[in-house]
Amino acid sequence: MYMATHTPIDNTKLSVWYYAVKWAKHRLQQKIVEMEANGTIDPAFDIKRLEELEDLEQFLNMSWYQWMDSLTLDQTVVEESK
Repeated sequence: MYMATHTPIDNTKLSVWYYAVKWAKHRLQQKIVEMEANGTIDPAFDIKRLEELEDLEQFLNMSWYQWMDSLTLDQTVVEESK
């Protein structure tokens, strides 16, 4: 039985997903600060989700740059002799 190990994604959406994750991370950071200031709710669950969002943000960022690099043409310097 064949098991898929990856899901093909539309690389043109990497930037959009990156900024969506970045915004979600920002909002979660704000929520954690508020929870810690109030002291009423343990933010451990949210801190774990924040770590996961940071990993996802890094993955999307690296994927974006890898994809952009793949779009550039390999250019080699050719020395012309006269």
